Amino acid sequence: MRTATAASSQIMRYAVTALLFVIGAFVWVGRIKQELKSEPIISVVMLQMLLTGAGTLAGLMILVQNQGRIPALWHRDFATFLTAVGLALLVLGGALHPSIGPLTFQVLLYMDRWLLPVLAILVLHVAQSSFGVRPMIAVYGIFAGAVFVALCVEAARAGAPIPVAIAGSGRYGAFLGHPNQYGIVTASTAPLLICFLLSKKWLLRLLGIAVLGVYVLTLFQSLSKTNIVLLPAGLVLASLIASLGNARAFSKTVLIISGLSVAAALAAVAGFGVLQQFAPREAKVVETAVLDPRGAKSIDEREDAWNQAIGVIEESPLLGKGPGWSYDNLIYTHAHNLYLQAWVDAGIPGISGACILTFGVLLRLGKTARGVFVIRRSGAELGEKDVLQTGAAVGMLIAIFGNSMSASFDTVTFTSFSVMVALCFRNWQLYDGRSTPRSANPAA
Repeated sequence: MRTATAASSQIMRYAVTALLFVIGAFVWVGRIKQELKSEPIISVVMLQMLLTGAGTLAGLMILVQNQGRIPALWHRDFATFLTAVGLALLVLGGALHPSIGPLTFQVLLYMDRWLLPVLAILVLHVAQSSFGVRPMIAVYGIFAGAVFVALCVEAARAGAPIPVAIAGSGRYGAFLGHPNQYGIVTASTAPLLICFLLSKKWLLRLLGIAVLGVYVLTLFQSLSKTNIVLLPAGLVLASLIASLGNARAFSKTVLIISGLSVAAALAAVAGFGVLQQFAPREAKVVETAVLDPRGAKSIDEREDAWNQAIGVIEESPLLGKGPGWSYDNLIYTHAHNLYLQAWVDAGIPGISGACILTFGVLLRLGKTARGVFVIRRSGAELGEKDVLQTGAAVGMLIAIFGNSMSASFDTVTFTSFSVMVALCFRNWQLYDGRSTPRSANPAA
């Protein structure tokens, strides 16, 4: 009997491990279509459906295991409070909008989107607490998904019949529907690479360098100008924060970043000539973005989208137009800015929620930096979860920057943000100023 129970428990642990890996990989899968203006082959965001189902089951399991009581799912501090309030305002502002009649499927998807961070936390809580699965499994899934998607895009470029989205300019949106969404997911998950790049194991470092090369390739595939800047900025910020409190490590990080910056600049100059020879259309896009970024067509389109959204807000400043209105009425289906889009969708509650959510992310990043500093100053080493949460905290900020220029936290880009919220907020490890720093424990 005990043997059967142990075998069943082991099978469940393998299943939950696989689920966490798939959740990570699915941040790269959204609305699948072959052309930007065509109808999607798959119209719903697959990770939203997966997280909704898995999160609901995880919530029920938690209630059963704790006899109806809700255990501590995350670290209770002001950053968590702000994040929760921001998400609640975004949910309620849209769900209670006067234009909403009976709850349609689209309205339910809107509400579910803003609940995805909570659902992701529930899944991660069960995975860790009930089955002992490491949260790094989700990160392995994210990196494996990046490799798979990049290979699919290259195969499609070579003529294979793979349904990856492609714009008329030759930019690829992979399985996320639009090149900018592809770029946002790339840039916002890139800070998690410090989990490999800062590892003491040489094999993981080499693997991190290889995956970084894949990320550079995905940026070339999307040619998302904003995210070409955000990806290295996020990696640099995450690396610097992870070395705070240790003068030697900080100086070493600065030197490495400086050397890589020079090497990247030289490689970019040399690579541009190759790009002009083999991909002249893509080279023209890059040249325009570098030489005259204000004159790029995408800048004009964003200004048109912002001006139209501002005009709509002036018409309905208090309540906005309601969820789903933008898709049929705005020029580009959304405002190209998460704050304007939240205002259009849910009025004052929406814009307030988006701002409060941003403050929560910024505060969490500040507490992360302070926690790393205190731990390193005490002579302890950062554990796996500490480095993971540092990368996730920076990734959340990069996602907000990226969605402020495009995507507007569409479900496709909000799902990856939700996974990083779970990785960062679930069982907060870093010193928060109210407890004493722990001793060195690389496995912590």
